[in-house]
Amino acid sequence: MSEKIATKSEGANSVSDVDLEVVAITGGDGKLQRNYGVWTLSAQAIVLPGSWAFAATALTIAIFGGGAPVAIWGTICISVCLCVVVACLAEFGSAYPSAAGCTHIASKVAGPKWGRFCGYMTGAFHCLGGLFSPPAFLIVLSQLILTCAAIFHDDYNPTRWQVFLLYQFWNVFALLVLLYGSRILPLLSSIAFVFLAGGLFLTIGLLVGFSPVKAADDIVWFDFQNFTGFESPIMCTMLGLLGPIYGFGPPHFILNMAEDVKNPSRNLPIGLAAQQIGSTIMLLGFYIAAYYTVLDYDALFQSSFPSVVGAVYLDATNNRAVTLILLLIVLVPAFFACFNYFLANIRLMYGFARDGAGKFPH
Repeated sequence: MSEKIATKSEGANSVSDVDLEVVAITGGDGKLQRNYGVWTLSAQAIVLPGSWAFAATALTIAIFGGGAPVAIWGTICISVCLCVVVACLAEFGSAYPSAAGCTHIASKVAGPKWGRFCGYMTGAFHCLGGLFSPPAFLIVLSQLILTCAAIFHDDYNPTRWQVFLLYQFWNVFALLVLLYGSRILPLLSSIAFVFLAGGLFLTIGLLVGFSPVKAADDIVWFDFQNFTGFESPIMCTMLGLLGPIYGFGPPHFILNMAEDVKNPSRNLPIGLAAQQIGSTIMLLGFYIAAYYTVLDYDALFQSSFPSVVGAVYLDATNNRAVTLILLLIVLVPAFFACFNYFLANIRLMYGFARDGAGKFPH
């Protein structure tokens, strides 16, 4: 290891002491480009889960599972609980910055006896999730595009093969961007953050401005409604909380960007804090505005749109042009978040394989 570090520090392409320290901690080869600073990492941290944009696509989950109170108060409770998790991730991520993320942390924290086993199991389940979560992400994007097409055509019925073609298009496009445009990803993250934050304010303004009638305060803040089919209010509430949880996304993915970040021991905790604060503010703002303006729940359940968020916006504004604008506001940051989400999953699997999970780590 000392020879490897000495070799990297010689010549014209020298690296900083912090970078050498990360290479020494992780056992990596230092080949990843450190394109992210504290601001671009914070922007990516907020964009990565999609926050309110993807909570919008799961709005009916909260409507079925308790209604608006579960979504709003649940967001606050989940945020408080996640603060504890994020604080732990920030501490360990600062001490053990690695592209393997939680895999590397589990290996270190479990000690020499159980470290390898715990690290392998943590990485294996994370990689398993990494195989299935990006396809779900792409399907949401495909459904949003088809919903935009269906807004002005009542007789249009999207088919599965159309969703599949759009899904494959996103796959290939994301591959090309990650393969040839990795240097511009920090810039794309900053642009996506502007769209995500600015789009939220524009969405709230359009929803409130175009909605002819507002819901009563009691319905939004206190009226618990169980449409799940389960008699237990606890089960209903747990199902309703899936919407806010989906909006917060996986905070541990930021740890997998450790070797793409300058001075990760300092910047990773800042990025995690930015993600937590940004997601909480955006989710609360969107949920409050949405549930004050959406009144006809039956229209949402009976909607033929591929993505229910189209029915939500159309019911709230009664204007197809405004609905299309609102859908594009959701689609644009989700489009940029797609690249960040794929990159985090790739770094997860890269770190897991490099740490010796398979027979050919190099």
